[in-house]
Amino acid sequence: MTDRSKAFLSVVDATLDTRGEAYGSMQENFQRMADMANAYLGPKLKHPLSPADCCGIMVAFKLARLANDAAHADSILDIAGYAAIWNEVT
Repeated sequence: MTDRSKAFLSVVDATLDTRGEAYGSMQENFQRMADMANAYLGPKLKHPLSPADCCGIMVAFKLARLANDAAHADSILDIAGYAAIWNEVT
């Protein structure tokens, strides 16, 4: 792994720590997100969304933004963070 990639992952790690302090644990936060999405989407869903599903949705959201600007650093950072969270909540 290059030094650039290591530095990037260090920023992802620090960002997750900061967001965890602001929003609570990954599991609790993404469970709340899944609960709210399920309440909002209700009968439109065949199956309730899980916290992992919400991570996938957030990655897709960030990919859609990158389609406009493939070098947008914040979206790339967020995708890496959501992938880490996905790993935690799966």
